[in-house]
Amino acid sequence: LPVFKTRTGKRSGVVLMSSLSGNQGSPFIATYGATKAFNTVLAQGLWYELKDEGVDVTACVAGAIRTPGYMSAAKQSEIIKEAPGTLDAAQVAKSALYALGKKPIVIPGFVNKFAYLLLGKLLPAKTAIKIMAASTKGLN
Repeated sequence: LPVFKTRTGKRSGVVLMSSLSGNQGSPFIATYGATKAFNTVLAQGLWYELKDEGVDVTACVAGAIRTPGYMSAAKQSEIIKEAPGTLDAAQVAKSALYALGKKPIVIPGFVNKFAYLLLGKLLPAKTAIKIMAASTKGLN
């Protein structure tokens, strides 16, 4: 991965991991989703507050990532197919690090960008929550 330098020439930055589940109510994983919403808002605030100090901040608003934890949860809940847009951890890390110093939020993957727009911006909240419920059922 490339080395990132801040505007002051020194390497400094923070990536906070968030999730698409933090963009609307996420039944069965509500506490998890709430913590991810917090991370997104915190990153946005810190992005602005710390930029003049040479500290870059971004929130990585990821969808499903092929991690041992995700694979274990999927197996325990008897999910047979991966969630649409599931990405490898390396892809997510590369996107997050590339965004560091450029923007306060990054959403890795086309499918996840589309889901963010659809669920978080275009659909009524009631509908978005119902769609999330269908995809998170069994993950509690």
